[in-house]
Amino acid sequence: MKKIILIMMSLSVLFSQDMGIKMYNNGDIESALNYYQQLSKLNDEELSKEEIMYNIGTIYLQMDSTAVANSVFEEVFKDSLSYSSDLSYNYGNTLYKSQKLQESLEAYREALLKNPNDVDARKNYEFVKNEIDKNKSMQKKQDNDSEKSDEDENNKNKEKEKDRDK
Repeated sequence: MKKIILIMMSLSVLFSQDMGIKMYNNGDIESALNYYQQLSKLNDEELSKEEIMYNIGTIYLQMDSTAVANSVFEEVFKDSLSYSSDLSYNYGNTLYKSQKLQESLEAYREALLKNPNDVDARKNYEFVKNEIDKNKSMQKKQDNDSEKSDEDENNKNKEKEKDRDK
């Protein structure tokens, strides 16, 4: 049965490269994922490995499998010399969902370098940048509050010592 599916998938590559996209758009995410996974094994010449892996990562992202999507995008990033802005954008999304804000910001920046007109990448870049700045500000405030608390505690201890000395 697996051989039949593989043969059918191989033949379908000849007839329609966007079959996986059609499956995905029709809500058949599992079939789309299987389709792209089979394509990745066939060394298809119509779609690059980056395109296939991008589609696999995007499907995992849609399935809320952020960790898997992140590893797929990371692999493509490491292996590709000229990745697409879409790949950078989706990689930024997975990094953001994983709370890796600085890395996410860098991925969005890469997306903007590849496609300066990408409005979504620009919005996400600004959003993450503001969130990083906000976190730094909050951390600084917490550090200051902690220092003030330590200072207050030291002052109380000094007062107690003075009272004992009297």
